[in-house]
Amino acid sequence: MKTKNLLTVKHLAVIGLMLCLSMLLFGTQQVLADEPEFETTEIVPEEVKLKNDVQPKLLSKKELMAQSCDCYIFLSDNFTTCNTPNISMTYGPSNNKAVVKVNLDPSAGYSKVAFDTYFDGSPSGWSVNIGDSRTNNGYSGDGGTQSNDAEMQILNNRVSVYGSDYTPISSVKTILDSFSSNFASVNQMVTFEASNNRFIWDGGNLVGGQVQANYLYALDGRADNEGPINYDIYAGFNRTIGSSSRYGSGVGFVCVKRLP
Repeated sequence: MKTKNLLTVKHLAVIGLMLCLSMLLFGTQQVLADEPEFETTEIVPEEVKLKNDVQPKLLSKKELMAQSCDCYIFLSDNFTTCNTPNISMTYGPSNNKAVVKVNLDPSAGYSKVAFDTYFDGSPSGWSVNIGDSRTNNGYSGDGGTQSNDAEMQILNNRVSVYGSDYTPISSVKTILDSFSSNFASVNQMVTFEASNNRFIWDGGNLVGGQVQANYLYALDGRADNEGPINYDIYAGFNRTIGSSSRYGSGVGFVCVKRLP
């Protein structure tokens, strides 16, 4: 399917909705994002918990157009503005699915990436997959292209985070595995942030939290036994990063933004 290349009024309205929701979450996310990195081999998990009595709030167009992001992905319309040297699509958007690559080379001044993920339907199957290997495909590991291959996934209502091949006990790579019966409702946004050794979540029906470990997301130029050194993060929406046979639904729009 040919990708559209013009913003429409509909797209601008959706951008506005995502931006305002992002603005509401900014305070909590900023506190988490500004915490110093630790050098530790210990897992620092936080249980995924639900907020009480969360209701989606509809906001005016003026309120929605408050912030900007580096680029946007409109899955339902097969449209994106993520076509730059540092943020590019490796798949789609097509058939309501997309995979984006974000380069976090420190020479460009960025060390983190946030994905403001707006759900226009109930999450089903693989709705989100974020990893540092281009062949991450869910359930930990990849297609053998990187040893630094940590990833997180949302499969139905389960949020899981897996360490890389360097995890001390290779047979037990699960850092977080938590079931949540309703982590995001229709018209809600969840922000996922990835940086070296750390993954953060906030928004929707979730209480914000994070996991951190030395074998989670290798973005500091460390060596790799199977592939090249890189500073790349990949994110698959409504599918896994490296496998189109593992797919899902629920994500409608994504705002991508790099952070210092």
